[in-house]
Amino acid sequence: MTVWKGTKISSGIVIGDDTQTWPSHYSVLGAGGAMEVANIAGRNAIPAGTFLHPDGMGCGRRRNLMWVSVTDKGDGSSTVYQLTITGFNGLSDPAKITALANNANWTEINFAPLDDFVTLNGTQTLTNKTLVGAIIINPIINAAVGSAVSDQIGDMYYRDSAGEFTRLGIGTVGQGIFSTGTLPSWSYTLKNSSGVTTVNWDDFDQFDSSQHLSHDWSGRVLWSYESSSHRSIDYQNRLQYDNTGITSIDYQNRYLYASNGTTVTIDYNTGKYYNPNTGEIVIDFGNLIFKAPGGSNSWDIAARIQYDSSNMVSYNYNLRDFYSSTQTININYTTPGTIKFYNSTETFYNSLVSSPTANRTINIQDASGTLAFISDILGNYVAKTTTYTALVTDDVIECTSGTFTVTLFTASGNTGKKLYIKNSGVGTITVAANGGQTIDGSTTLTLVSGDGRVLISNGSNWIKF
Repeated sequence: MTVWKGTKISSGIVIGDDTQTWPSHYSVLGAGGAMEVANIAGRNAIPAGTFLHPDGMGCGRRRNLMWVSVTDKGDGSSTVYQLTITGFNGLSDPAKITALANNANWTEINFAPLDDFVTLNGTQTLTNKTLVGAIIINPIINAAVGSAVSDQIGDMYYRDSAGEFTRLGIGTVGQGIFSTGTLPSWSYTLKNSSGVTTVNWDDFDQFDSSQHLSHDWSGRVLWSYESSSHRSIDYQNRLQYDNTGITSIDYQNRYLYASNGTTVTIDYNTGKYYNPNTGEIVIDFGNLIFKAPGGSNSWDIAARIQYDSSNMVSYNYNLRDFYSSTQTININYTTPGTIKFYNSTETFYNSLVSSPTANRTINIQDASGTLAFISDILGNYVAKTTTYTALVTDDVIECTSGTFTVTLFTASGNTGKKLYIKNSGVGTITVAANGGQTIDGSTTLTLVSGDGRVLISNGSNWIKF
């Protein structure tokens, strides 16, 4: 049994006179319960004591969960504090005494105004009430103005221009919420801030800022910026149009059209390119043929044949033949280093042959191979001051000083070979033929200062000029 110390009484304490002027108890003198003080300092001055009450819930005049009303909390307003100690029952006795004495455990209690707690039942009406914070409506509210309305799943409520809580019934399939700037409504159209329709969900249409039709999702058509009457892309028929509404690409048939919308310029099925003005084939990639105006072949890449404006073969790259205007062979490049020429009856009559000796001469031969003309096209120059044996690759030998002998290379096998020899020094130069060969019948040739000669091989000896 809990033992409380103090004066024991066997009956209640009552007021001593009929005027009831004197109270039976001063709350401020009690322990726990409810007290009234003037300010925060008076709250904090409530003594805690050093020994727990017999029930362990308090010490001195403080008890856990006691209330203290403060007339002025420092800003002129009144409030109520509760001494709240978390986990109080689990604390040790010394910890309880410490917690009860700690003024940080006073918690202010906020009481909401009466009008903030509203319960509506049945047909009660809420009129001219200002609600702050979250509003919980449970289970269903009928908030129609002027008439009774049955709620449906998906209904919404909003504040109207008169400040009334108004129901917006659920819309039909395909509609969206639309605002005029003041009130919401269900609509198939979506408008921008200027009130211009941008989307019509009912017709699956989309509009630009000028209210030109830009997308017709129902017909799968994209319209141009210039005009709502000009299509840009028709996804249904896989057509693309230019800025005037003329068909430019037919993806279904793989056609690219000219500006008139009817003349095909490219047929990707067959790989043909057409002249946009005449409709004639220009390039046939399917057969690798280039066409000339009028439709005749210009170049057959597959056969490696080129044609002239009369559709006559002018060059056959396979055979390396050039053809005349009558389509007879004119020139042939088949043999390396040799160009063969033919007459109008395709009879070979001469050839142009480059010399195998470092490609330094060009020989023109007749049909029988007889040499008709020789032309040097390159010259190899050397300068000498002492005895020297000429090389077959030499073309010009200049003797710049001294007296010495220059021996020629063999004339045999070098038919038509030219050799220029000049004595630009002050000595005497002796030019000697090779072996038993001669120079115009002599075995040597003398060149005095300033003298020079041209020697040409005839295949066995040398001729001087």
